[in-house]
Amino acid sequence: MAYAQIIVKLYQREQDRIYTYEIPEGMRLQVGMMAQVPFGGGNRTLEGFVLEVSEDTSYPKEKIKKIIRVMGQEPVFGERELSLARWMQKRYYASLSACLALFVPRNPDRTRETVKRAELLRPLTGKIGRMGENQRRFLELLRDNPGWTLSQCMKEARLGSASLRSLQEKGWIRCREEPEGIPAASVIFQKRSSPPLHPEQRQAAEEIGGAIHRGENKVFLLYGVTGSGKTEVYMSCIERALERGQGAFLLVPEISLTPQLLERLNHRFGDLVAVLHSRLNDTERSRQWQRIKTGQARVVAGPRSALFAPLESPGLIVLDEEHETSYKSDMQPRFHAVEVAREMARRGGFPLVLGSATPSVESYKLAQEGVYRLLRLTRRAAANASLPTIRTIDMRQELAMGNMSIFSQDLLEAMGQSLARREQVILFLNRRGHSSFVSCRKCGFVLKCPACYLPYTYHKDIHRMICHHCGRQAPEVDRCPQCGSSYVKYFGLGTQRVEEETAKRFPGARILRMDANTTGTKNAFQEVYEKIRDYQADIIIGTQMIAKGMDMPRVTLVGVLAADMTLFYPDFHSTERTYQLLTQVAGRAGRGERPGRVLIQTYDPDHYVLRSVAKQDADGFYRQELASRKLMGCPPYAHLLQILLTAREEEKTREGAALLRGIMEYYGKGRNYKILGPAPAELGRIDNVFRWKLLVSHPEEEKLIAYGDYCLARFQEQNRQVKVTADLNPVYMF
Repeated sequence: MAYAQIIVKLYQREQDRIYTYEIPEGMRLQVGMMAQVPFGGGNRTLEGFVLEVSEDTSYPKEKIKKIIRVMGQEPVFGERELSLARWMQKRYYASLSACLALFVPRNPDRTRETVKRAELLRPLTGKIGRMGENQRRFLELLRDNPGWTLSQCMKEARLGSASLRSLQEKGWIRCREEPEGIPAASVIFQKRSSPPLHPEQRQAAEEIGGAIHRGENKVFLLYGVTGSGKTEVYMSCIERALERGQGAFLLVPEISLTPQLLERLNHRFGDLVAVLHSRLNDTERSRQWQRIKTGQARVVAGPRSALFAPLESPGLIVLDEEHETSYKSDMQPRFHAVEVAREMARRGGFPLVLGSATPSVESYKLAQEGVYRLLRLTRRAAANASLPTIRTIDMRQELAMGNMSIFSQDLLEAMGQSLARREQVILFLNRRGHSSFVSCRKCGFVLKCPACYLPYTYHKDIHRMICHHCGRQAPEVDRCPQCGSSYVKYFGLGTQRVEEETAKRFPGARILRMDANTTGTKNAFQEVYEKIRDYQADIIIGTQMIAKGMDMPRVTLVGVLAADMTLFYPDFHSTERTYQLLTQVAGRAGRGERPGRVLIQTYDPDHYVLRSVAKQDADGFYRQELASRKLMGCPPYAHLLQILLTAREEEKTREGAALLRGIMEYYGKGRNYKILGPAPAELGRIDNVFRWKLLVSHPEEEKLIAYGDYCLARFQEQNRQVKVTADLNPVYMF
């Protein structure tokens, strides 16, 4: 008899155990495959990962259950993936099954696609009896095109399913399913044409290319101003990896950026490119996964999930816009793609390239210390393109002059000038929706979500109020639910309101809104981007997504409507994020032949972040930000572990947080661990779940990981009613 050691997909760390199952006679099972197994009582079944196959077991054989079925025809992970998953399990306080799940397709049964085909059972000679013209045409197509699928022949012959059944019943054809053939990858890389690199680009590409050629594990920070041509450097380096018979990963922070990236990659590398992202359906994702696994595709592009594709021999990883917070997963395992990529490159002995116009504070410091190799691109790549001029506008003065509008006079005048020259304008606002909250002016009542106790956001286009934390919706109101008055006011500023105000000011302008509500469907972002590129819009109103990666050469003016909005969040990252966001959105202006200008509306023009953006003084910003971080004892001068405790009852949540604090104080006494809290999370209740948090810091990362792991294990031994989530080096505060 044979047995398998299987870890089931439970995703709960405390249930992260390996179970023994019997392999039924005749079942072909290998390490790295997935299987469906019975689990617990009743008819419950779960998927599991096969970690070991053996001829015997020490577990009592009368208690061992049999595997139900194998999922798929081949292993979906190997020793390399298992080893990295174990590293992630420890670092991110996650279950091993959650980490392994990152490496496999959503549906392992579909890793090898099947297609339907039909074969002729009789020759088409002599008399063939009474038959419709479409049936005759179908049989001729089968005879003349042996590689065609059943659906191809039916479509070409315009044959319906009833006519197909008739041919089967009369013995003319037999239908069958077979695996879809995937052509092997060409072993010879055909070099494609590429634009000439300017001297700074060429120097960067040569240095990275040298590390690829030598198989050297080096981390490069490609620090280039907006529009400096970082993507062309990436392409050149990917080419070097392909020439050596290796593959490459190219990661972008957002799914929405993938279509533009693919267009450039396909133009350069053709069918060597595969893309993986969450908006692919199971069939599309499985097909791409199989192309990568078989070596047909050797360039893998996409957001953070693409990093776990089964690329056989990687020689390079590139993370574009490395500073972006979307590289950090907000669900278990809470991994950061930069950290995982660094570990993958270290294990594989190849270089990692981190690219950005606004590097993270941590990466900037590591580059200054020589841990990362710093490569600078200081000028824009286009021949006549220059960096835009940037100016802040003091909205306090506008208010003093009686201007109550969301637009300053200078911005209105600049918009009119740009539109008259048939140029495009971007209006940037870091908020979606129509109004931020709805309030009664008579009694002061604010309409809040009953599950989260947070204000609803009003969406005028659908006449609904939405909680952006739990998704709950409510109809719009015209009377106060508390006092019954009709003095209900919709306060705040959102992209929908900006769109309305803009349309009033510029009635002839073609306005396009670009936010999560207008680009949420599969191809919506690409369609909106094509409208902008093809000059079907004059004014583009948008949130963060218009600040990232898009090349819009007709845009000459960027107006930032509320620069202070992200500056004063209760999060030590807020100043860094504001600097990055404003610099990135400013970089959308003047990327073509016409010069660009940026007007930033603010109520605090003297803040060091806004001064640095206006002066385009990046080094000045990083110096001041690092000094502030050092004073606060925040990363990169210490490592943070953020712990969230949640339960349905507030008292149990608070008691659990106090218990964990006590455990951490006891085991951390005299060992340089700094504990903050417990305190209610910034969002203290979401969907009727109460949330408390603790923060722990320590200068040494490995010690902090081990300490957190030990204390959380002791806590779970004493309290099973409160759920605990740990996040190492968080990018957002709970």
